[in-house]
Amino acid sequence: MYGLMSILVHSIMYTKFITPLGIDASLNRFFEARAIDHVQVLAHEIDGRQERRQGLKEAAEYIKAQLERLKERAGSNFRIEIEENAVGGSFNMMFLGHGISFGYRNHTNILVRIVNSYF
Repeated sequence: MYGLMSILVHSIMYTKFITPLGIDASLNRFFEARAIDHVQVLAHEIDGRQERRQGLKEAAEYIKAQLERLKERAGSNFRIEIEENAVGGSFNMMFLGHGISFGYRNHTNILVRIVNSYF
């Protein structure tokens, strides 16, 4: 038991963790700060993403604009297709032992397809 614990402690102490990329990282690389910026916009700056609220439409527009920027920056070896659909439907769920039905309409689904033309 002590042997296993010492191996675990040794591996934790001497494992080299990946260092996040800095803010000056290339646009074709993923880095944590940029992802957090998008989460900040979607979670805090765009308010009210519930049914029949303007924030739901604003969030879809923000996501689509970011994907369009990605499409513009993509190299010639990538083809990026962006499709937008309005959807509606309903779903059932149990809440405190009672069945509840929820409906929605005119929600925006955004589909992105990235194709590498080398394959």
